[in-house]
Amino acid sequence: SMGMMKPYYDYFAATAPTASYDDPPATMRTYAAALDDVLASFETLGARDDLPRLFVEMTHKGMTEGLEDKALTAVIDVLSRDG
Repeated sequence: SMGMMKPYYDYFAATAPTASYDDPPATMRTYAAALDDVLASFETLGARDDLPRLFVEMTHKGMTEGLEDKALTAVIDVLSRDG
């Protein structure tokens, strides 16, 4: 929800510059499960799912690279390697 934008921004701003991805309030594994549910809802409704699908793909790629217990912001490392 939009109410989560500011707290997530604050968390991202505090963790991404220093790559401080350990001991997150929720792990990438937790976010992946939630994002899988979101994507399934979009698919069920027949809604455009480009953005949630991208989030799911990036989160699962992060887990494949061993980041499942890290903060979701660790996906930035995955993106920087793909660059």
